[in-house]
Amino acid sequence: MNQAIANWTLGTHLVRAALLGACVFISTGALAGNAKSDPQAALGRSLLAELIGTDTTPNHGSTTAAAEKLARRFRDAGFAADDVLLLGDEPLKRNLVVRLRGKGERAPILLLAHLDVVEARREDWHFDPFVLSERDGWFYGRGTMDIKGAAVGLVSALLRLHAEGTRPRGDYVLALTAGEEDGADNGVEWLLAHRPGLMRAGLGRLGLTPKEFWALTPAELMLMLGDPQAVPPLNRARLDALARAWPDRVPEERKDDEDAGDGRTGRN
Repeated sequence: MNQAIANWTLGTHLVRAALLGACVFISTGALAGNAKSDPQAALGRSLLAELIGTDTTPNHGSTTAAAEKLARRFRDAGFAADDVLLLGDEPLKRNLVVRLRGKGERAPILLLAHLDVVEARREDWHFDPFVLSERDGWFYGRGTMDIKGAAVGLVSALLRLHAEGTRPRGDYVLALTAGEEDGADNGVEWLLAHRPGLMRAGLGRLGLTPKEFWALTPAELMLMLGDPQAVPPLNRARLDALARAWPDRVPEERKDDEDAGDGRTGRN
């Protein structure tokens, strides 16, 4: 495998894992409405309030502070110390890697989200961006969408699996990283360079081209995430047809003004 293909394959791992996080934490708005009656939703709300309340902006915040709070949650829940790791060279930009151990019957699945957020000036917001607020069933705060909400979904899912004594067929490895928004001290790059064994996972070996990957339906994607070996052969003709509708390079995601806006879920 040449380096370009290897890089793309790794990218496939990470993109799919990030999408899983978004799917696990399906609706922050729904969580707002259910938190009072559903213990799992209450846990999610508590975690989200904790993360939103922790400033993780690059210039004056710290992902380490957020990672330490989450690490404490996992340890208090009974995760082994060796399976809850704070890693990184930069004191204020450390990464959290947590492993939920399975039966060893399949390769690990990597779950990925970042803890850092872009700057949020108080004068640009209707609410304090670093306090979780709720109005009309919606949550507001820097990171509710990008991507602390998804991180909370992954954290709460692993905590629940552990609490219920569930042993998946293989390990789940959760990596909550720094440096995604500003590119400095990038946590994924650091982990790949210094702790590659932690990031080794079994996703991405499906023989798909980039065009084919972006043509996958959400259902196909989730099937692959759940158990790649159990998915029947994909309809290559359909994938080829869908892929032709995409440009050679997927357009960059449109970004709303990161310095303005009220942070309503759906806009961050």
